[in-house]
Amino acid sequence: MPTRRTLLATCVAASTLAVGGAIAASAGSDAPAPRYGTAGMSTELTPAQREAIAAVQSDAPIPVQDETGTPRGFVRDSTLTARDDRVTLEMLEGFREANGPADEEYLELFEALRVLDPVAVVDADGETVGYWTHDFKEIDELEQLTPEAQATVDRLLR
Repeated sequence: MPTRRTLLATCVAASTLAVGGAIAASAGSDAPAPRYGTAGMSTELTPAQREAIAAVQSDAPIPVQDETGTPRGFVRDSTLTARDDRVTLEMLEGFREANGPADEEYLELFEALRVLDPVAVVDADGETVGYWTHDFKEIDELEQLTPEAQATVDRLLR
């Protein structure tokens, strides 16, 4: 698992969505409860954070960058969430729950399942330009990772 992860606007949005939800809740709005914890987070949002929250809440396309920071295309939060829900369900049904945050086998299998169920990253024309697993993957890079991911799934899940 790489130590340097590509930052996706979703990551910013995910952390700021929690703050936005907390602010909305404290303001008494009808906004949905945040999906993420807010303990210890600042309640001050930057304009970019507000924009990221709005994109996630509206399910607008979220920009994806590669490891160099180059914009590559877009994904939607609903697609990422649906994929992670499928992967989590498969983990619970065929493997087990995580044994703490440093459960290497669990994390290895979770990532392998995300490689096998990637989210397409599309450009402005709707063409697939790569995939999102836990970060951006080029099309050929994902093809190279698939056999190892399948072997991990076969070893740990089935």
